[in-house]
Amino acid sequence: DIVDVRHGSWFDPLEDVQGKLDGLVSNPPYIPSDQISGLQAEVGRHEPLSALDGGQNGMDDLLCICRGSVTALRPGGFVAFE
Repeated sequence: DIVDVRHGSWFDPLEDVQGKLDGLVSNPPYIPSDQISGLQAEVGRHEPLSALDGGQNGMDDLLCICRGSVTALRPGGFVAFE
């Protein structure tokens, strides 16, 4: 089994493996933008805004990954979110 960890803007670093992936694992931001200001102070001290802000309803990046996974994964592949 091979695990290949890549870093980048969602699917940009995966262009060379489109349709060949067995799975995707991600911890995307999922907090709605209007709730960011109400988070505990400790959260903001340890995480950049880009790691927290999931857009208007918190689903922007989750939906982006779901849409992109259609072409990134081979048949039977999986997506796992934290």
